[in-house]
Amino acid sequence: DHASVAASVAGSVGITHFRAAMQPRDKLAYVQRAQAEAAEAGGGGGGVLMMGDGINDAPALAAACVGVAVASSSRDLVAAASDIIVLSGQGVAALPWLFRLADRTQVGWVWVSVTESKITGRKR
Repeated sequence: DHASVAASVAGSVGITHFRAAMQPRDKLAYVQRAQAEAAEAGGGGGGVLMMGDGINDAPALAAACVGVAVASSSRDLVAAASDIIVLSGQGVAALPWLFRLADRTQVGWVWVSVTESKITGRKR
């Protein structure tokens, strides 16, 4: 939730644009805006991938082209709103795979959360 933590995590994975301490409605609006921008850009690619770890992320996860939940089990409520579930034990170790997946599928990143820090960002 803190900007300093978000900046540190974002920097470690190469994200230059991020937001911290967002409310669920703000996360949803951000994802919807990014989806609209991607659709306007056209070209057949450029959806939004959202990553979250809490029930407050569920609306934005469901709105994204691809929702990725970091959950303690596949039965977590946040997992129900997602397309991909990364079990908590995998945590940050799953990030390189997720970035490769995004590159292969030409999906832009909007993400929230790595373990307990909440961030959103775009990587183009």
